[in-house]
Amino acid sequence: MGLFETITNIEYGRPTDMLEVRQYLIKLALYEDEKYITAEWLTKNEFEFMVGDKDDKDFYLFCDDVVEISATLHNEEAGIWEICIQFLDHGDTEVLDICTVGQMRMFLAICGLDNIVKSFKS
Repeated sequence: MGLFETITNIEYGRPTDMLEVRQYLIKLALYEDEKYITAEWLTKNEFEFMVGDKDDKDFYLFCDDVVEISATLHNEEAGIWEICIQFLDHGDTEVLDICTVGQMRMFLAICGLDNIVKSFKS
């Protein structure tokens, strides 16, 4: 179970529940890595990526119930990458524009992909 699933299963109102929420937020705060995502970083962490039009060839990273995680350079000048996660079981797609490794770690953790976050190389 990922961090987000853990937090959404908490029944709010009891002090112990609020402690769990606090611990969850503290864990997310640990993902403060402000290093900018680069093509080199994505390659080192075994992501395949594309620069340019997202209608080009798809790139895949298979794990758990995820069909695809793609990183597309959305705005080269600003260093903004569009991270897209497509899930198999419910067909949902989560998309977020981010710049830093910390933001990517947090986004993946919220999506329940802690296993990928733990495997990142600096």
